[in-house]
Amino acid sequence: MLWSGRKKNDISKAINDYITSKLQKLGIQPALIDAFGGCYDLTEGSPITGMTRKIVIAIMKDEEGIENPEGKKYDYRDWEQIKDFANKFGELLKKYSIFS
Repeated sequence: MLWSGRKKNDISKAINDYITSKLQKLGIQPALIDAFGGCYDLTEGSPITGMTRKIVIAIMKDEEGIENPEGKKYDYRDWEQIKDFANKFGELLKKYSIFS
């Protein structure tokens, strides 16, 4: 799972910039790869505080075009995408399992 600070519709760029390029430098060829949207929780009592909160708000204002994100929750998780990835991962585990 990856939170890159990228726009919610920019998953391929996040995969390339934050995952694929790093794995290539290490000589790793993954069998399965994906990146998922995150959740910006800026409600009162949120664990996002201090400088991190200021950075998240700046990202929201700049990349998402949201004038005042403070006090709100923005959930960009695509649960169907996550379930699909989990199912594919499970199939890979079965394929390479010594216990199957």
